[in-house]
Amino acid sequence: MGDSGLKWLPRYGHKNFGIIGRISGFDIHVEARSGLAALDVTVSLPEVPRSGFTMPKESFLEAGLGLVQRIENRVSGIPALLDQAREDLGEAEQTVADTQQRLGQPFRHAQALADAEEDLARVESQLAAMQDEPAPEPAVPESERIELTIEAVRAYEPNLGSREGAGREPAAPFVPATPPDAPPSNAPRL
Repeated sequence: MGDSGLKWLPRYGHKNFGIIGRISGFDIHVEARSGLAALDVTVSLPEVPRSGFTMPKESFLEAGLGLVQRIENRVSGIPALLDQAREDLGEAEQTVADTQQRLGQPFRHAQALADAEEDLARVESQLAAMQDEPAPEPAVPESERIELTIEAVRAYEPNLGSREGAGREPAAPFVPATPPDAPPSNAPRL
């Protein structure tokens, strides 16, 4: 694989390296694709479903014998994959048989569906009635209400640094001291 350019393939690249070898009579297929943050390499045995695995490019390039062992483990796991595929097939066939048996029969949860539709209609009518009622006015006394105008916004002065009722007074505004007429004693003499 070193001469194939995988090492120099950019992070967002894609390259199908195809069949790179055989193990126990099965072809080994390698493909590089950009992943979330790096380039990922997918190794699979095309004749064996669910036999592929993905790893970062750097791990693939550094794997050595560990990579070969991982591929061998996939080959030795083929009987377990076959058993799992047979179980999945049996479950799928049972689902098809159950579905075909129920075709033409009434929906088994028809009563629960009707009850849920009645509840939905009741809630929708209650919401519609609530929307027809006028919204109550906020409970703010008229004395505290200020009409929001451009002038009111421009005249607003926030009271920063103090809380009313906390026993503190707002800080006095900063007034810079007038500079002395004489230069400071450490000033250079000209």
